Amino acid sequence: MLLVRVRGCLLRNPGFQFRSYSVLQSQRLPCLSIRQNILCSEQTWRTQTRTNTQHRVILLPELPPDTGETNPLLKTIKNELPALGSVSEANCYYGLGKALMTYESTVCRMEEQVKAGEKDWEKLLRGLEESRVELESVWNSVNLINIVTDSLDMDRFTSLNKRAERAFLSRYDSRDIYNLITSEDVKNVEGEEKILLQRYQLEYKNQGYELPEKKYLELNSNWMKRLSEAQRDHRFKITTSTQRFRHIIRDPTIVREFPVDLLRAMAADSSQPARGPWSVTLHPYVHRKFMEYCPERRLRYRTYADMSMATKMAGKVENVTSMIASMAPRAKTAQEIELAALQEYAETRGFEDSIKEFDVEFFKRKQIRTLFNIEEEAMREFFPLPHVLETIFILLKEHYNLVFTLVKPQGAEKPWSEEVSIYRVTDNQGNFKGHCYLDPYIRDDKGYQGGDRGWYVPLRTSSGVAGSTPVGCIVMALGAPGYGKPSLLSFNEVEELLRQIGKSLVHLSATKKWAETSGRTGVEWDALNLVPELMTHWLSVPSFLTSVSKHWSTGEELSPVQVENQIQAKKHMSGYATSHELFKAAFDISFYSEDFENEQYQALVDRLTPQYLVLAREREDCFPLYFEDILTGNLAAGYYSHLWSRMLAADVFSAYWESGWEDKEAISKVSRRITRTLLSAGSSAPMVEIFRELRGRDPNPEALMISLGLSGSRKSANKS
Repeated sequence: MLLVRVRGCLLRNPGFQFRSYSVLQSQRLPCLSIRQNILCSEQTWRTQTRTNTQHRVILLPELPPDTGETNPLLKTIKNELPALGSVSEANCYYGLGKALMTYESTVCRMEEQVKAGEKDWEKLLRGLEESRVELESVWNSVNLINIVTDSLDMDRFTSLNKRAERAFLSRYDSRDIYNLITSEDVKNVEGEEKILLQRYQLEYKNQGYELPEKKYLELNSNWMKRLSEAQRDHRFKITTSTQRFRHIIRDPTIVREFPVDLLRAMAADSSQPARGPWSVTLHPYVHRKFMEYCPERRLRYRTYADMSMATKMAGKVENVTSMIASMAPRAKTAQEIELAALQEYAETRGFEDSIKEFDVEFFKRKQIRTLFNIEEEAMREFFPLPHVLETIFILLKEHYNLVFTLVKPQGAEKPWSEEVSIYRVTDNQGNFKGHCYLDPYIRDDKGYQGGDRGWYVPLRTSSGVAGSTPVGCIVMALGAPGYGKPSLLSFNEVEELLRQIGKSLVHLSATKKWAETSGRTGVEWDALNLVPELMTHWLSVPSFLTSVSKHWSTGEELSPVQVENQIQAKKHMSGYATSHELFKAAFDISFYSEDFENEQYQALVDRLTPQYLVLAREREDCFPLYFEDILTGNLAAGYYSHLWSRMLAADVFSAYWESGWEDKEAISKVSRRITRTLLSAGSSAPMVEIFRELRGRDPNPEALMISLGLSGSRKSANKS
């Protein structure tokens, strides 16, 4: 009979029925009733079971009866496509419930094997691999269903999602496994298995297993619980305050220049975007575009907005601060020039006050239109989605050895919407690599981050051991085709599409022995977006930007002047934008690496602001309280990762410029090296080693500064 330990709030979740429970010793755990088992936190339960080692509670679960035949989410993880078009809410709950319980029981078996004396690290990993890949596949599929439909009850989904997170981390919660991975028995492990061993060792260290037992119990029963409660309370306050804000606009003259997709997001009736009233909320896309387009100044407002290094490519705080220090002076100098020019421009338009931070995006948009004759909505005419996709797929075939072929789904393989396309992906020799879904258009039942924001969901990861092949999905919210027109993209939407396709490149190209070394899994956080950002650099190449453009009705490409203007418009006021990113990164890294008792957070803000920013902060600005990425998000001591990935991407892409665009063979050689060294590597080696092999040195920010127009010029004099 299968025995599974309780972790977290197991009994709360739908799909779990327990016939009985038993105590394996003569006495019950003190103060642990079944109700308390349901309500206790993961950390508290872990502590209570460890402090009562003679009294372990084992619950006998009744697994959901779902199988691959009755639940499409539990289909084989081999080459078949998941039948996502026929997934019901019950399938999600019972399928994920079974997958996570199966995974936890596999972790338990792994632990029992270690107790029995098993010391073969590869054999232990093999026993875990298939259930791990299945849980990851089912979990990611449920997350995709939550994004692209409204069929899941959010409260139940959120509860089950948290439950799955805890289950996925259960492999890092065993004293027996910890003793093995820190013993002499595994010192001779090599290859991908050594990479996984090092990750296990680091995760166990971060969980506190190196601490004395008393300190470990104090960390998990006290401090982690208090931290979790504080984070939850702060998220709740931020969320409720954000959702509470709403400003109604009834005057149509205010919204006369607003793009259609913004009006649709604000209108009371999205099918009639030109008809008011329009609601301004703090939805990130609505706020960002509103700040760009609102002509009424009084309506523009501000928004809410050393252990870490062990899991980052940067490695240590000094490397981060070095990057920031090398970029900040030039960025700030450029910022001063840019803001002076913007002030002068605003005054020529009748503006009689000093530029404030909430004025910048509005006047920046108008200044771009004046200087470069670039209007975002007008440029859409040149970027129809079918042609953009066709051009990008040609790029992938010619440079990165991936061929995307549209396939017609059969039977159960039909996706969740008729708008979704499925691509079979091979290399140039016809060898099968995987599948990729594309769900491009906005829908009422679909998640929305704005047209120029998207998701890439890795539904299934490659694993040589488990025999699985990669499946992923690109989800965006582009305007739907209509009135005889295809979907027309803005330049920023083209850039985002390239970014999401870049994520698919790594997922589909890096096929390794283990799921944890394939694709993007396990890549250091600050290098995770290297390839996505690398792909966006193609839009700085005039020949590619010309080829990706094609007027939807006339077939006309952008002229050389329009191409150059678009490239320059993208760099406009990059000093201002970069300085703000550097300021946030500097605050974040200082906040988590310096003694905060000697300098409170507000004093830190006051000290750093003049070092990076030119404009005075508004009195109402409550930064960093709304800086959710570092306070309750995943980027504590890691906000610099955005800039770090961009630095890596610019450095790698500069190899093309150094080769000279007129030398086709040299360009092809660079692409082959990127494909072989970077795309195919996954996380089978530390990114610092991969980068050194690719570029022959450590990264530096010079190429990024050049790409932003903040420094020098490129080495290559050849024009593309």
